[in-house]
Amino acid sequence: MRRIISAVLLFTLTASAQPPKASAQAATSVQLPKDVTGWGKIKWGMTVAQATALLGDTVIPENAPAPNITMAALDPYPAKLRLQDVQIGLEHGTVAIQTKQNSDVVWVVTLLASPPAEETYPGRRADVFDSLHEMLIEKYGSPTIFDRKSFASSGSSENIVTTVVWTFPSTYITLKWRDGAYHVGYVSIEYRAVDKKALDTL
Repeated sequence: MRRIISAVLLFTLTASAQPPKASAQAATSVQLPKDVTGWGKIKWGMTVAQATALLGDTVIPENAPAPNITMAALDPYPAKLRLQDVQIGLEHGTVAIQTKQNSDVVWVVTLLASPPAEETYPGRRADVFDSLHEMLIEKYGSPTIFDRKSFASSGSSENIVTTVVWTFPSTYITLKWRDGAYHVGYVSIEYRAVDKKALDTL
């Protein structure tokens, strides 16, 4: 009888020590992408009209700037479409769909998870950045670049900019966290198409 009890106990302990097969299979089935060709349904090469038709009523056309507003002319990637109240990680923010100057082809998508404003409580922007950083690593793997710089702006106030970049054959993904004077700053994720024609000239 003791031998039977011992054998049953040994079998139970051995079985409980084995990892669940389903979990092991799930872990091995996760594969990182070899390339990224846009953001969500938006793919590089689409026109603004195609993106509008794809997104439907959720998209808001960006109003054309007045001729006397010169800052818009300095923006290399003007926004043509905007999405409001989009879930970005654990937050809700806005998404801008952008083109190059004098172009109708989508080139950049910027997700603004924490809009330029004063923090609602100390450390909130850091929490947003850390959460998105972790999610992006889970989705795309280790970043190519992690950089943090501080510099003084007008009035000698310190600005701190943290930049994390993932590089793919078709896309640069940049997570940026900026903090400035009076705790005003933002957290954004930019998806930008790789200019392959320009790279071929180098």
